[in-house]
Amino acid sequence: MKSPDIPGRVNECRDPTRSSVWTFDIRRRGFCMLVHTEDSTGTSASVIVLRAEPIEREALLSIGYPFFAPLGGPDRLGVVLTDETDWVEVRELLTESYRALAPKKLTAQLG
Repeated sequence: MKSPDIPGRVNECRDPTRSSVWTFDIRRRGFCMLVHTEDSTGTSASVIVLRAEPIEREALLSIGYPFFAPLGGPDRLGVVLTDETDWVEVRELLTESYRALAPKKLTAQLG
């Protein structure tokens, strides 16, 4: 499967006519960003950008599509959301991203 230029489109998502962005924060620090973009041909894509531990990030980036390295920092990981998305893995990645920023009181509630 050929991967579209999702990272390029995510990094250009400042144009509100071509994208929608939702951010999820803890103490004013983002643990997840959901981005929906559309290019000039009408092709759309949705991705999440979250925080990941360095070892896990590198392992997932070595797989390639649907994982990519977005702008924003060396701890960021992008995941293209498709019909084949492994939602169990996405849940684990989101939970770990949340855990990285949340205070102990909140992470204790995760179990």
